Amino acid sequence: MTDKILPRIEDWQNRPLDEVYPILYIDAIHYSVRDNGVIRKLAAYVILGINTEEKKEVLTISVGDNESAKYWLSIMNELKNRGVKDVLIICADGLTGIKEAIAAAFPKTEYQRCIVHQVRNTLKYVPDKDRKAFATDLKTIYQATDEKKALAALERVTEKWTPKYPNSMKRWKDNWDAISPIFKFSTTVRTVIYTTNAIESLNSTYRKLNRQRSVFPSDTALLKALYLATLEVGKHGVSIVSQDGTADTTLRITPQPEEEEETEKTTTGKTTKTSAKTAKTNKTSTKTAKTTKKIKSPNTGDISRPLTAMIGAAMLLTPFALCALEGYFLNLVNMY
Repeated sequence: MTDKILPRIEDWQNRPLDEVYPILYIDAIHYSVRDNGVIRKLAAYVILGINTEEKKEVLTISVGDNESAKYWLSIMNELKNRGVKDVLIICADGLTGIKEAIAAAFPKTEYQRCIVHQVRNTLKYVPDKDRKAFATDLKTIYQATDEKKALAALERVTEKWTPKYPNSMKRWKDNWDAISPIFKFSTTVRTVIYTTNAIESLNSTYRKLNRQRSVFPSDTALLKALYLATLEVGKHGVSIVSQDGTADTTLRITPQPEEEEETEKTTTGKTTKTSAKTAKTNKTSTKTAKTTKKIKSPNTGDISRPLTAMIGAAMLLTPFALCALEGYFLNLVNMY
């Protein structure tokens, strides 16, 4: 049944794009996929753009494991073929070959190394007792007012922590040419770049797929799941900058008009059938809600209200979330 959406996915992946994007984020999420009887880890590369209308837009999703300069150049050229002529900033982690691909496809674009990933990689092997203090010192680097002060802060942090953690600051110096572009912009723009909340909120939705299904039967099945998840979060669009000029980190994906659900069927007979099915579903939900009134919690008493609210909200959830909710509900009934 889900194969019917493959043409829609292809149309979505090839749809025309805007000519200019102020910011593009590139990130990867890894999934377990079965390939000829062998389970492999594949990366889903998501390119998220902030368009000139200050909305988020997922430009493309690519599933594969061929991370190289040639691979990323093909992705960049694909964006150009779909109408993209200029990008101000591309923010990404240290993906292999991404820097060279950006320089070849968009020579005037600033490549900004993701600050959040840079900090995480630095603190990965730092014990808990020093992690908070180390993170506070790192802030003095990327929150400096200009590059000169940032370099001075980098020297201070390096001198302080290198004796204890010899290789902790090496990546900051090696990648400084990709870290420093952030200082060319105002504080508000910097916050939008280095917080990466724009793509992290989207990735949290994609990561739920790992909890709902540990192994995908194929890379096509994974792509279909990612596409459906993108549609689910793509129903609302929010400005990336609030009215007072501060960065707004509560962003959602700009909806794609061609992906809106059809509200009417083409024939009267099908419409009547759909309405009858909806009425039957509502009747079942009412019956289930009444059943929850009998369930008591030994600790909190009557738990029917929160359960009824959850069942009502289930009408708005994706099929993946419905499965999770069903399992939770059955476990709860068995407990009592």
